[in-house]
Amino acid sequence: MAVLLLLVLASGKTMAPALAKGLAPAFGSPPPVGSVLGLPVSARHTQLYLLFGSRLVQTVCRMAMGPLLLSICQSEGFKCSASTKGALLSAFALGYLSSQVVGGALADVIGAEAVILIASLGGAVLMAASGAARSVRELWLAQVLMGVFQGPLFPTSVAYLARWIPGEERAFASTLLDTGITAGALVALPFSGLLASACGWRTTCGIYALFNALFSASWARLASSDPDTCAYITPAEREYLRQAVPQLQAKPSRPHAEARRDLWRLLTHPAVCSIFCAHAAFNFGVYFLNSWSPTYYQDVLGVSPTQATLALMLPPAANCVIKAFAAKPIEEALKHSLSVLGRRRFFSGLGFAGSSAALLLALPLTRMGYWGPTLAFTLANAMNALHPSGFKANYMDVSINSGGIVAGVGNTIASLASYAGPLLVAWLLEHEFGWSSVFASVTFANMIACVAFVMFSTVTPLDKEESELAV
Repeated sequence: MAVLLLLVLASGKTMAPALAKGLAPAFGSPPPVGSVLGLPVSARHTQLYLLFGSRLVQTVCRMAMGPLLLSICQSEGFKCSASTKGALLSAFALGYLSSQVVGGALADVIGAEAVILIASLGGAVLMAASGAARSVRELWLAQVLMGVFQGPLFPTSVAYLARWIPGEERAFASTLLDTGITAGALVALPFSGLLASACGWRTTCGIYALFNALFSASWARLASSDPDTCAYITPAEREYLRQAVPQLQAKPSRPHAEARRDLWRLLTHPAVCSIFCAHAAFNFGVYFLNSWSPTYYQDVLGVSPTQATLALMLPPAANCVIKAFAAKPIEEALKHSLSVLGRRRFFSGLGFAGSSAALLLALPLTRMGYWGPTLAFTLANAMNALHPSGFKANYMDVSINSGGIVAGVGNTIASLASYAGPLLVAWLLEHEFGWSSVFASVTFANMIACVAFVMFSTVTPLDKEESELAV
C-alpha cells in the first residue's frame, strides 16, 4: 500500500473515482475507420494486429519447451537431470539475448518489416529442427539458434509500433501486443503436453513450425513499417499520423560522435534504467511461472502436465482476460485522475505488488491440493497483465530517435534474467533450498523493480532538444 501511495503522489494528481464515466474509444480521435467483427480496420490497426500475430507465434515456439520437456526426457537418448532441464529451458534465452541490439541496427539498414520476416521464417525452420534433434546437445543448439533469430522481434516491434501509434493510444496498443504473448502461452502451455501425448513431441514441434511459416506469409503480404510507405493507408490517416506521432517528426541525426554520447546518456538515465530493471524482474517472474509450473505440479503435487491441462491453462487465460477486457477500461477511468506518467506507474506498481503477494501464497495454499497453487499462479499472472500499460508502454515514451536501441538493450537485460532464472531455480532446488526460496527470490526482484519504476520513470522523450521541451 505504501508503494501505491508513493505512486499516486508521484503522478502529480489526486486519485478519484471515475469508473462511472463513459469510456472513450480505444484509439483517440483519428479519422473514422471501418470495422470487421467489431475490430477497427485501418492501416495502423492492421500493423498492430500483425504484430499481435508475431508475438503469438513467437511465444508458442518459445514456451512449448516447458510442457514438452517431460515427454522429451522420457525419449531415448534424452536423460535429463534438473540441471539439464534448466539448460534446455534457458537455451532460447541464451540465443535471444545475443541478437537484440544487432537486430535493431539491422532494422535501420534493411527495414523493420524485413527483420521481423527473417526472424519469423528462422523461427519456423529452427522449431522444425528442434523436433528433429537426436540428443540433448542438438536440441539445446536448435533452441539457442531459434533464440538468436527471434531476438530482434521485441526491439524491432517496439520501434515499428512507435512510428504508427500516437502517445495516447500506446497503452492500449502495448497491451494488445502483449496479449499476443498471452495467447501464445494459452496455446503452448496447456496444449503442448496434450499434443505430445497424442502424436509425440517431435510432431508437435513440426505443427508449431508450420504455424509459424503460415504467419510469415501473412506478414510478407501486409506489413509496412512506415505510414509513408504503406500502400493501403488513406490520405486522411497518413496526415493524422504525421501530426500525432513524434517519431514521424524526428529531426535528422546528429554527427556520429555526438550521437553516441547522447545515446550513452539516454541508456544510463535513471528513467530508462528503471524500465530495464522492471523488464528484468518481469521476465524473471513470468518465465519462472511459464517454465517451471509443470515441474512444480509434478514434483510437489504429483500431477502430470496432461492431468494439469486446466491448471496450466487458467493463468494465461486470466492474463488474457485482464489484457482484453480490464486494462483498457481501467486506463480510461484513470485518465480523469492520473497523468500519463501516473497511469504508467500505477499499472506496473500494482502489477509487481500483486504478483508478489500471490506467489507468496502459493506454498501455503498447497494444503488445499491441486487448486491452491493454481489460484495463486492465476492471480500472479493476472497481475502481470497490467505491465503492458506500465513499463512496456513506457519504452515508446522515452525516446524519439533511439527507441529500437533502447528496447533492444532493455530486452537484452531482460533476456539475461530469462536465461539466469531457470538456472537459479534449478540451483536452488538441487541444493534443497526448496520452492519457498524460489518464490521469495521472485518476490524480492519484483519489489526492487516496483520501487525503482515508481520513483524514476518519466514519459518525457529524453532525446528531445531542450528548446522543444520548453515549448
